[in-house]
Amino acid sequence: MVSTTKKDTQKGGELAPYPSLNNIVSVADFEKVAERYLSPASWAYYSSGADDELCIDDARRLFSKIAVRPRILRAVEPVSTATNILGYPSSLPIYISSTGIGKYAHPDAEKIISSVTGQEGLPYLMPTGSPHEDIFKARSRPDQKIFLQLYANRDKKKAADLIHKAERLGAAAVFMTVDTPVLSKRERDDRVQAAAGVDTISPTGGGVAKVSSLGLLNPLLTWDDLKWLRQTTKLPVVLKGIQTVEDAVLAHAHGASGIVLSNHGGRSLDTAQSPILTLLEIRRYAPHLLEKPIRDKFQVFLDGGFRRGTDVIKAIALGASAVGVGRPVLYSLCADYGEEGLKRLIQILRTEVTTNMALAGAKSVEELVPELVNTERAEREVSRRVKL
Repeated sequence: MVSTTKKDTQKGGELAPYPSLNNIVSVADFEKVAERYLSPASWAYYSSGADDELCIDDARRLFSKIAVRPRILRAVEPVSTATNILGYPSSLPIYISSTGIGKYAHPDAEKIISSVTGQEGLPYLMPTGSPHEDIFKARSRPDQKIFLQLYANRDKKKAADLIHKAERLGAAAVFMTVDTPVLSKRERDDRVQAAAGVDTISPTGGGVAKVSSLGLLNPLLTWDDLKWLRQTTKLPVVLKGIQTVEDAVLAHAHGASGIVLSNHGGRSLDTAQSPILTLLEIRRYAPHLLEKPIRDKFQVFLDGGFRRGTDVIKAIALGASAVGVGRPVLYSLCADYGEEGLKRLIQILRTEVTTNMALAGAKSVEELVPELVNTERAEREVSRRVKL
């Protein structure tokens, strides 16, 4: 059995100290620490993508192709980063995304995330398989918003029971994951498991069949399941994993309260287009989804690759209501940073968003408008084969 953490040593054999939080100045710094701290198996699980992992770098590449067009001589003090997510207040246009197996980073990962997001005024999207009761008990404020991320179980009764349990605990919305009907091939995971003697090919090994046998992935999901979900709960229903403008339009037509543009952090279909490219696709072919009055009742979120405040303000300027941050949250908990590490991560993002809004000439989220970004280079990659 491979350990979930490792001891990092210097040449002399002494333990190499992890940097103090005062020396962590960017989101990327947490990732470097996490790679040192985690075991090869845990690091592979957190950081890897599907197949050749082309999707992981693609998000960063596309962000670099979008330029900010700063406006000057505007009074930009004070800057307000406050917004609403599904009608609920948030201190930033950011929510904490669902992530699996938080215990690799910290034994109390989900409880820490619950507590800190309440303190920081951010919503938390709790994972399907997380300890839901513990998460709600760990809230730092009774009014903080926690959403349920749902893998729709093949057994609808089990899925309904999970939803109703979350409702009783106080969940404020349901985000149904729709981009993973089957588990992808994740070669870095498989190589680590193979080195540990696990058969990654057979049905009893660590591959697709084992996860699918639990009923957590459902290759039979259709738009009728969205109808079923809306009949099962009165909570807002968001589809997580929209990757084309066609499906964004269908989600709105079928009554979803919102969508998350996501390729599962590059962990599902490799070479699937980046969420920011899907957002540009929507801007070109279905801009009404991003404008009033529709955006008041149908919000567009996206996740994947957000590492800088400039990434956040670009997405918001292009019509997104908020963005999800996932992997960096896990990294911030590593090396016993725990609660203080996550607070530091959010502080870094808050400072970057606030500073870059001011530098762009926007003192509120509402002032982050399309005219503040130049997308011409990125738009060359938007599909011309869309049929609506």
